[in-house]
Amino acid sequence: GLAGVAAVGVAASAVLGETTNQARRDLDAAMAVLTAPDVQAVSQPITGGGTGSLVVSRGRGRLVFTASGLPSPPSSRSYELWLMGPAGVRPAGLLRSGVPTLASPESGDDRVGLTVEPAGGSQQPTTQPIMLADLPAA
Repeated sequence: GLAGVAAVGVAASAVLGETTNQARRDLDAAMAVLTAPDVQAVSQPITGGGTGSLVVSRGRGRLVFTASGLPSPPSSRSYELWLMGPAGVRPAGLLRSGVPTLASPESGDDRVGLTVEPAGGSQQPTTQPIMLADLPAA
């Protein structure tokens, strides 16, 4: 629907607006997801403010996560993205301001979560998710 198109646009803007010295392969990987024929998008409100947007290509085995309107994390804390499925919960990356987060969901992963973790992240969530989103099926 229209929300999905908007989410793809937001993610594309974030990827194209990237100004740090992030590796070219990350940009290429993100663009491959955004332009995949099977791309699906989901947006979910984040507790405490902001919106999380997921753009997923199951065929490419990748997702791009962006957050808009998300306040800065508390001092000495980081936002961390998680992939969740029958095999458990796996870290998918720390959010960096203005930079899309790339992750590789496994076939059984069915949800993505966002938590506030100690700076540098955790191997398992230490707080309740401030966002949970269902991953689109293949």
